[in-house]
Amino acid sequence: MPLQCGTQEKYSKIKSLSRSPEVKRETYDRYGRLIDSIIRLELPVISNALVRRIYDRHFFDHANREKERSSRQVAEIIDHYFDFDSVLDIGCGMGLYLYELSRLNKEVYGCDSSLDGIAMASKEIFVFYADATKPLIVNRDFDLVICFEVAEHIQKRYSGQLVQNCVKYGKRVLFTAAPKGQGGVGHINEQPTAFWVDLFGGMHYSLEEERSNTVRDVMKRSGVVAWIANNFMSFHRSNRDR
Repeated sequence: MPLQCGTQEKYSKIKSLSRSPEVKRETYDRYGRLIDSIIRLELPVISNALVRRIYDRHFFDHANREKERSSRQVAEIIDHYFDFDSVLDIGCGMGLYLYELSRLNKEVYGCDSSLDGIAMASKEIFVFYADATKPLIVNRDFDLVICFEVAEHIQKRYSGQLVQNCVKYGKRVLFTAAPKGQGGVGHINEQPTAFWVDLFGGMHYSLEEERSNTVRDVMKRSGVVAWIANNFMSFHRSNRDR
């Protein structure tokens, strides 16, 4: 059955893009919905190639121009409101938040599936390759796990695995996820907050609602980028055994 998510002309264009060295932002702006539709279909070769092209140096250069202005503020706010010495960042990209946390004398580790993102990370922090949609294996626990701007970029069917990776290695998880309608490059899994609260709850992690709201308010007043400040959530392991 032929692909039904766009015209043949557009599909041919996207197929050619999957073989190109990059997907420029203006190209994504024009064909974004079609690109996201193809990625959701998980077509062999084409979908994976598009994912690699989207999350390349150009993606991080563009995104980080916005995040660099507030990454230090995010680190300082987290340090003020949460007690921790070690942190794991799942889907850390080029590790902007980890770098700022390391400057606050935190022991930091991060992982990402973008080779470009890893290569662009500061040599002062340790970032390793891992696919957040598959079981994450590390040989230690952390005081804190953070997962910012990852959930909306994965297939919905991998949402549970992402949350499982987060809760496996820390008693507290700081998490963001774009809600429906927010929009953004590669946002193929925008879900209401309740969707993620239920997933964490099923793994005995509760939303710290009051603290989450406080941190959100402080971030907004401090000028932190909206997609972090508006979507910030803190989850803590309940007293029940996992």
